[in-house]
Amino acid sequence: MGGVISPILANLFLDKFDEELIRNGHKLVRFSDDFIILSRDKEEAVNALKLTDKILERLSLELDEADIVSFEDGFKFLGVTFLRSMVMVPFDKPKREKKVLYYPRPLNLPIYFLKKNKGW
Repeated sequence: MGGVISPILANLFLDKFDEELIRNGHKLVRFSDDFIILSRDKEEAVNALKLTDKILERLSLELDEADIVSFEDGFKFLGVTFLRSMVMVPFDKPKREKKVLYYPRPLNLPIYFLKKNKGW
């Protein structure tokens, strides 16, 4: 994708992807079309990757790249480096000031899926 509308398109296209992974018990972090799936062990990660491929194929999409990594070995996601228990943000990004963060109440997934299946 790559344009200003890309995050909107990604959210529209990947809504079903999110729901299917959550329904199968996976923990997902997604920003636009970038995502990571958090797993407890390598076997769970392999299964999540297989499911990801199946879901995206049904949506006529495919992964640009995929890799199974651990916090122990470290990885980078959206410019942030995660290594063991450390989270490192680059210094070259200016700090934003006077922003209020709002955390909505947790989503009650059983009620959400029940309403969605009833067409609410």
